[in-house]
Amino acid sequence: MKLMGLKSGVVGVACSMALGMGAIEFQPPTVGLPGDAESSGPCPWDCDNSDGDVGIVDFLALLGQWGGPGACDFDGGGVGITDFLALLGNWGPCPSGACPAAATGDCCVANGTPGCDDPACCAAVCSADPFCCDSIWDQVCAQSALILCDCLPDPPDCGVKGTGSCCIDNGTPFCDDSDCCDFVCAIDPFCCDVAWDANCASTAGQVCFNCP
Repeated sequence: MKLMGLKSGVVGVACSMALGMGAIEFQPPTVGLPGDAESSGPCPWDCDNSDGDVGIVDFLALLGQWGGPGACDFDGGGVGITDFLALLGNWGPCPSGACPAAATGDCCVANGTPGCDDPACCAAVCSADPFCCDSIWDQVCAQSALILCDCLPDPPDCGVKGTGSCCIDNGTPFCDDSDCCDFVCAIDPFCCDVAWDANCASTAGQVCFNCP
């Protein structure tokens, strides 16, 4: 049996050591485990040599700091069983938290892919929650984006994304080509004041270069 990449024999030795120190009392933890909000940085469990990997060196450092303060005190309450379990729960390579270069999903919704399409927003969210870039941009990531990023939609206007093509009856006021939209609405204000209908699309076909 393996536990987080540790062979059961190593875990057994570690638990025996902790028991010998009188440390393990099986009570409900008072703080969160992996990813606890009080932990600092994207990988606080790499608490000894900051080599980008949570492993045996960090494990031995935690045992050496048992009962007192130290770099392996993830919850601020002194190094103990909660920190011991958090370290085991995060065993292995640290999350990178880097926004994928090819990320294309919307930052403001749960897009089902790692990262999102706004690099600044992606970096801001993933610096606080690396899971969003390392695994999947879920609803928690989207909620963070609503706080950290500009997720409010732009008001409808000429050239605004989502207003629809200028070359068809798009059912909304305005269209997504600002130059064409301005030109058509100067001829027929209805297209921007009420709706971009078939007449607006027909006019665009006559005066705009990007319509067939």
